[in-house]
Amino acid sequence: MSIETKMFPRFGGWTPSYKELFLEITGSDGKKYRTGLKPKDYPFYAYAPVIDGVVQYDSAKFYVDKNGNLVATNAIISGVIIAGTGSSIDWSYIKNVLVQDAQIQSLSANKIIAGTGIINDLTIKATLTMGDGITYGKIITYDFANKATGIKIEDGATPSIIIKGGTISGGNIEASNIFGGTITSPQLQTSSGYPKIIFNEGYSTNSIRFYDANQAKIAEIGISTSKVINITPTSSINIGFNFNVSSNISAQAINIYHAGTDQNNLPLINVESAGTNSLFFGIIDGLGKGIYIQRNAGNPGSNPLIDIQSFNSITTDSVMFNIYRSGEVGKSIGIKIQQGLLSNPNGLIGIEMNLSSSNNPALIYAFSFQGSEVVNSAVGGLQDKKIRIRIGTTDYYIPCYTA
Repeated sequence: MSIETKMFPRFGGWTPSYKELFLEITGSDGKKYRTGLKPKDYPFYAYAPVIDGVVQYDSAKFYVDKNGNLVATNAIISGVIIAGTGSSIDWSYIKNVLVQDAQIQSLSANKIIAGTGIINDLTIKATLTMGDGITYGKIITYDFANKATGIKIEDGATPSIIIKGGTISGGNIEASNIFGGTITSPQLQTSSGYPKIIFNEGYSTNSIRFYDANQAKIAEIGISTSKVINITPTSSINIGFNFNVSSNISAQAINIYHAGTDQNNLPLINVESAGTNSLFFGIIDGLGKGIYIQRNAGNPGSNPLIDIQSFNSITTDSVMFNIYRSGEVGKSIGIKIQQGLLSNPNGLIGIEMNLSSSNNPALIYAFSFQGSEVVNSAVGGLQDKKIRIRIGTTDYYIPCYTA
């Protein structure tokens, strides 16, 4: 017998040999197990099964191999585990562990089974990716469906961000479509800052202000009770308001309705100009009416449908109402007055004049004829018609003669 296989006398149940010191027992399952020291391969091992006289060291419930690797079925550590630089711990299962000030270099979300969640602040200094292109992810507050407030960020074929209650704050919000909800005091602007639109700028009421590229205010809506819409161009423009209907559809450009009776003598449309340009200019290419005014009810008294007044002091002739015809083929009528169905047949006056002047009453004329309507010849026909006129409350007649 060589010294390597020679068995030495036992002591205390332990069997010494040249290669190891071991204690062999029979377990409660009737199988043999060995615990011992084998310095060359396993400096220490415990409860290694013995099958057909061969010790299964790698199947021991606890052992340390020659490379310093520790393998144990369970470990209860009452102290501290200290790992040096470059060390690593490779565990497939950890339960009820308190880790303080740890750095995790790589962590997959499918390695975390959520329980009570993360209860402390979490700082992410890299990219947080939701989904993998096949399975979509989401970030959602607790009980989002049943709460009045909350946030949900959801990936998918149609990604969405839903915020219930609260406020969205930020420098720039870029979106192709924004609809629904309430936007309070926003600013809509280009990347350079101007032009831009500001809501509720310095006002508690709902107001909108428009600024051009030169940072000048050009239009306002809802700024005060005296001016609901205010447009102040800062440069020459051709059109301040444009309504263009190119297709054959019914469309009304402007509709103004005032149901109140107390208007404080304020006109529904007021146009003022200090220059030489026209207040109104229209071109009709079809068969429509130029100006159509209809009064359906009310007792207007002396209030006319069209009122033209001039208060400026002038020394040259001026025209308050002008009719100009050009390019007509057929007959053109400058002014046409027709009588419809009246309850009082004597209640229509075609034209009523009240021209008075205390300065020089001799220069007041009812009519002035300056063109081809004047026939420079004596009356040669018969006087068979007359036109009734009224001066004051008395009826008079102007005789009419045939040619």
